[in-house]
Formats: sequence, structure tokens, C-alpha cells
Amino acid sequence: MSTLDRWFSPCWAGGWVASRWLFVFAALVAHLPRYHQIYDAQLCPDVVQTVGPLALVDQLLLSQVPALGLWAVGLIGLGGLLLGGRWAKPGLLVWLVSYYGIISFGGLSARVPERLFLWVSVGLLLAPIGERQLTRKGCSPAVRWYFLVLAASLYGSTGWLKALLEPGWWTGEALAYNLVDRDFGLGRLGVWVSGKTLLPQVLSWATIAVEASFPLLIWFRRTNPWVLLTALCMHLGIESLMTVGALSVLSLSMFPILLHPDVARDLWERHGRRWC
Repeated sequence: MSTLDRWFSPCWAGGWVASRWLFVFAALVAHLPRYHQIYDAQLCPDVVQTVGPLALVDQLLLSQVPALGLWAVGLIGLGGLLLGGRWAKPGLLVWLVSYYGIISFGGLSARVPERLFLWVSVGLLLAPIGERQLTRKGCSPAVRWYFLVLAASLYGSTGWLKALLEPGWWTGEALAYNLVDRDFGLGRLGVWVSGKTLLPQVLSWATIAVEASFPLLIWFRRTNPWVLLTALCMHLGIESLMTVGALSVLSLSMFPILLHPDVARDLWERHGRRWC
């Protein structure tokens, strides 16, 4: 068997079920707070800032009623995605139009989670998420390769940028300041950690190690589960120390697909069947 045959031979497709469910959860975490942000954006339309490449707010600023209607349509789309089957991809498309429509026409901020949602959604639209009984099927790994490249790029770039260009991450100062940032810090545990001398430095080193090694170790079956496990621990740590919205859950929604299909199938056969 040639190398290309091995790379693109059918693999276990059950991971797409878990990824779809986790994506719906992440989308709800991001979508539900938009309800209040709609009112915030419309209260002072004269100070709305243009964001995003489309700059649609320059052409049309939605009033509250159409914006809330668009928000409600997004919930319907997520319902279709959760149901799966033939409703999965149409539901995802409806939610995408709703979510990014609210951002574009409302002058809301488009940050890292909003950008990552788009890249993950592109992969899901190409994936077999609309098929039933995926735990009994195999599928082409082509879309999995897409997610591997996406995740390796994201984690690798953040890790190596910290290591090479941000000395504050080696001293722990950058993390200590982030933990008391008024936008996504100031949690009780995070403030306590920030006040320690050694702990932020150790956590910073661990973060750099996980992110910088991710694009190197994710490709190999032997190291693949371990780098995902350490990344999972990193995200759980972030959630316990900071408030980052849907970013961690959205990142974790890729993990069932990033996990080597043979390892994922073994885990399903050992532990997953008893719950389904």
C-alpha cells in the first residue's frame, strides 16, 4: 500500500458525532449572550464601531426587532444541527448566517472565537455530520487532515510566538496580568494564582510546552492521545482561572476528530457503548 493510500484510506467516523455535539454546546455558549449584546449595540447606535472585513454595519444597522428575530433563527439552526441527519448541515448554515449577521449588522466585536467558529464550521460542512450511525461506519480522512492542519497552525503559532517574541511568558508576568484582566480575568482562583511568584511562571512554561509541541506530536499515533490529553488539561485550567467564553469548548470540539481514529474507536468500544 502506498503512502497516499494509507493517508486516505477510510477510517472510523464515530468521532464526528461527539464533535457535532460539542460544537453545538460551544455555539450555544457564544450565541445565547448575544441576546443582551443586541440591546447594548442598539442603545447607542451613534458610537457603533465598524468591525470585520464586510463592514455591513456601514450599510445597514439592524433595529432591535429584526436583530432579535435573526438571533432566534440562529437557535432554530442549532436545533437542526443537534438533531443531526438531514437537518445537520442546513441547521449549521442557518446558524452561521444568523450569528455572523448579528455581528456584522450590529457592529459587534469579532474576536478569536468568532474567527475560529468560521474555520471549524467550514470543516463540519465538509464532514459526514449528516449521516446516521456513524459509530458503525468509516469515512474518508480528508476532512480530518483539514482539522489537523487547522489545529496545528493555531496551537503552534500561539505557542511559538509566546516562546520567541513574548518574554513575559517565560517570566510568568504575561499570564499573571492576564489573570487579573478586567475583561476575561479577575476570577477568585485566577487572582490568587496571579499573586503567587512561582505558580504563574510554571503554568506559563507548561502552556508554551503544550502549544509549541502540539504541531509536532499530533501527527503520530503514539503521541497523538497524549498531546491531546495535555491540551485538554490546559483548557480545563484556562476555564478554571479565566472567562474566555466559547473558545475552550470550541477548541475541544475538534478533539474527537483530532484523536487518532483507531484510538478513538478502541475507546468507544471499551467505554462508549455502555452509554448509548
